[in-house]
Amino acid sequence: MEKPRKTKYKIFAPKVRSDLRKKEREIGRKLNKEEKREFIIQDIQRLRGLSGKVIIFSALVASGIAGITAMGTNKTKLLEAPKESKVISTEEALADKDEKLKTNNNEFKESLQVDFDQNSVYIDENNNNDIVQEIIGRYNNNLSEADIGYIKTNPQFVTIDENGNYVYDYKEKTNASEYITDKNQIGDIYTVIDRTNDKIISSVGMIDNKIVNINSKQVLLGDKEYLQSDNMIDLTKNENQEEKNEEELSKVYDNLKDNYEKVLEDQERE
Repeated sequence: MEKPRKTKYKIFAPKVRSDLRKKEREIGRKLNKEEKREFIIQDIQRLRGLSGKVIIFSALVASGIAGITAMGTNKTKLLEAPKESKVISTEEALADKDEKLKTNNNEFKESLQVDFDQNSVYIDENNNNDIVQEIIGRYNNNLSEADIGYIKTNPQFVTIDENGNYVYDYKEKTNASEYITDKNQIGDIYTVIDRTNDKIISSVGMIDNKIVNINSKQVLLGDKEYLQSDNMIDLTKNENQEEKNEEELSKVYDNLKDNYEKVLEDQERE
């Protein structure tokens, strides 16, 4: 499996969040997930176009070319010579040019309202980085967000072992007390992968409309097999091994789902 690349559009995150809030204020309600995803994609495309024009403009000014590209067109308009001339020293000319260059660049950056030092990877306001930080903190503090991958599966069956745990083991080596084979009972399972060694970190799935931990023995994606790591974590429990409440479980599942879908979106954009 080709490793998903870290998104290069994180610099647009603050602006997109601002635009999203403005849009919701205009329509007087919150956008649903599908509407929000569509808005984010369109807004990023718009901002990519604007940022490209800033880069072109800055390059032209920096090179000293006496002309600017007309915004939104492919035509180039030459600047007319001033009607009145003024003799100034070389030092004054260079200082004036530097000052104008700084002013133009600052104005364009401010108009975009983009913070180029932002480290946020995700754009929506659901704080999906919370689950990522929990995974890193409980599994391996040396991992970065880019080292974590996600796989979605919907298996034909799920095993319940002798201890009542849900197990995904397509090789059927688990001592089973029961099998769940009804497709109406088995929802999507989201598996978290350590991309540095292709090991399974954790799996969370929907069984009988309940969010549960899945002990995934192995996951097959195409012709590539992922096996368990030595320190699997149960994301349906906290660090003290206490069961999370229903709201917390829903957040875990939704965050894993959203992160998986964002990886797909980032790959499509790139």
